[in-house]
Amino acid sequence: MQQPKDVIEDFSNDRKLEPFRQYFLNLDYKDEAYEWDLWIIQSALLICYKHNLYNLYNIIYDNLYHWAPVELSQFKDSFFFKKDKHIYVKPIQGLGNRLLVLNSIYSFARRFGFTSINICWSGSKGFSEEKFEDLFDISSLPKNIKIKFIEPKEFNTFSEKLVSVQDFISQDPASLEYTCLTDKLKFFDIISNTSFSYEGYASLDWLFSEDHTTDEEYVRNIKYRWGSWQDSSEFLTKYIKANSVLQKAIDATCDNLITKDDWRNNKSIGLHIRRGDATIGPWKKHYLVSTDEMFIETIQSYLQKDKNQTFFLSTDCKDTEDKFLKLFPKNIIVQNNKPFSSNTLTEDKPKDYQAEAIIDLFCLSNTSRIYGTNWSTFSVIAAN
Repeated sequence: MQQPKDVIEDFSNDRKLEPFRQYFLNLDYKDEAYEWDLWIIQSALLICYKHNLYNLYNIIYDNLYHWAPVELSQFKDSFFFKKDKHIYVKPIQGLGNRLLVLNSIYSFARRFGFTSINICWSGSKGFSEEKFEDLFDISSLPKNIKIKFIEPKEFNTFSEKLVSVQDFISQDPASLEYTCLTDKLKFFDIISNTSFSYEGYASLDWLFSEDHTTDEEYVRNIKYRWGSWQDSSEFLTKYIKANSVLQKAIDATCDNLITKDDWRNNKSIGLHIRRGDATIGPWKKHYLVSTDEMFIETIQSYLQKDKNQTFFLSTDCKDTEDKFLKLFPKNIIVQNNKPFSSNTLTEDKPKDYQAEAIIDLFCLSNTSRIYGTNWSTFSVIAAN
């Protein structure tokens, strides 16, 4: 069996790792078994450092921290990630897009060892002036990376100093492909190794997606760089919680549902019918693929099997809610007394009632399955 010192000697030819080798050689532990295990763990962390495998480093560190918290913390603080890297992000437009942007930023930060995420959460077209804490529980946000909320002025200051992603990547309106002013893979490597800013509605995994390219080398390399974090929804599923005020409203509505965790069989089904500004905007053809008739047929197919089946309906259109309540008065459940924006509201205008949207979102997520609207990020978020 290879001895601990031999493990470290394997890296001795790399001058960059010499300080680590000396650190290990000077360790003195009384318990030989403990010493051996700790050497192996720290050796694995060295490999991560050498090859920039930040995602693997996080897995090792997070899972083994409880076993040797003092030693591993000292090791990390002494050697790892000496270069602080920060992300300044300003998500814009609708609620679904904003949350997907933050989810991808968190995944990117974890994958590449960023020190902090600085969020500028402010009003924009397609959204209201509600602050993040007006909607979500800040205390539930992750503690494994520093998260700070900043004002637009501070965000703009750093955007002027740093690489701004939106200045290099744009979306083709016809193909919807995201193109880069420089080599996209090289640009990915640049922002993964330095502080940067981003203002946009598209998540980072969309910007660097391999879906619209036939370049096999790019597909292979971008998947390797992202690793398992590319499709991660950890930020959404673990850390996004409604604040206490909205949670009470969510619980009150869910009391009328047979939620996915309920012991009964005929669990409620979620319906998200996106209408409003989306159906009169430039992308209306994508949203209108999901017609009222399709939702009605879906409901009817379930009622043929069980006339008592219930459905939670989330929609941003009062006419749509009234229509389905009239068609299925005993089966449709909605958020009580929910206000709606005007049917003439366009996508380039602010959109109020985001608190009500949060209530709908979490109620949908408590159903057994969701039938959503094509192209709606809100439907995607609820399903996650």
